[in-house]
Amino acid sequence: MTGTMPDGNRYESALERDLMELLRADRDFKQFHAQPVKLSYFDEELNAQTTYTPDGLVFWKSDRKPWLVEVKYRADCVGMVKPFLRKFRAARAHAKEQGWEFKVLSEDRIRGQRLLNIRFLHRYKSYQAIPAIDQAVLAAVADGATTPTSILEHVASSGQQLDVAIGQIWRMVALEELQVDHQHKLTMNTRIGLGKSCV
Repeated sequence: MTGTMPDGNRYESALERDLMELLRADRDFKQFHAQPVKLSYFDEELNAQTTYTPDGLVFWKSDRKPWLVEVKYRADCVGMVKPFLRKFRAARAHAKEQGWEFKVLSEDRIRGQRLLNIRFLHRYKSYQAIPAIDQAVLAAVADGATTPTSILEHVASSGQQLDVAIGQIWRMVALEELQVDHQHKLTMNTRIGLGKSCV
């Protein structure tokens, strides 16, 4: 699978696409460069100089070290441990020279509940804000409502439409106006607070 993300970055597998999707939702993410460098290294088994191109380079807004990344399905590593280790050793050495970190990311690191939550919330980002409902939601949370269910109970008492209000709650979560823990599935019993989301 190949394609292009909205920011113009190309991906060469569904797993690379999923990683880019995760990164774009991380408020500390700054930039992704696909196939940023071609490394030359000596392969002892082949007894020859060869090259290796990691999948990407991730820059952060904070002072976190950039990540030089390789994206690999676990199944692709079966029987290929030694060849990959030689490539990864070269990448790790280059990353260290540059002040970066080298990461090998497989589906168990990329595909999880956080990615599912991001996809669930994506549709709500385009919802039009309704100030009266937003104010009622924020007032409910400030008064101690901690889940979508309890927030809706407060909102109902202010005369707002519940079917509209639930969409507004998820919009506010998607835009990080409300805080949730993205390591758990988002449900009507998800704990919600004020402020930035925990990602």
